[in-house]
Amino acid sequence: MDGMVWIAQIVLAGVFLYAGFSTIFASGQRAKAMKALPNCTGFELTHGWAIAIAVIEIAGALCMLVPVDLWLSNAALLLVASVLALLMLAASIYHALRREPPAPSMAIFLVALFVIVGRWP
Repeated sequence: MDGMVWIAQIVLAGVFLYAGFSTIFASGQRAKAMKALPNCTGFELTHGWAIAIAVIEIAGALCMLVPVDLWLSNAALLLVASVLALLMLAASIYHALRREPPAPSMAIFLVALFVIVGRWP
């Protein structure tokens, strides 16, 4: 089970690193592209919020890659996984409000939930 949890942590870290860096480096281009979509409802995040979420994603991803033995307790890893899970739950709601499919965000939420359950003491 520990190996599967590690694989889930690595996948989770990879997804959040990619999402965080792509948000930071391409947020202006993405905002223009989203406004051009026909089903865009106008519910947008400001640039500051997008950057703040990207920093949280990158920090969480880096923390997920730290070996469990280096943490002082499992509580820190559980806290990081919980923050990432809540972030994905909020992203699912955001996408649903924009009439976009929330399934990818929910899938990542479930992976974060798997890490939480797998690392629970």
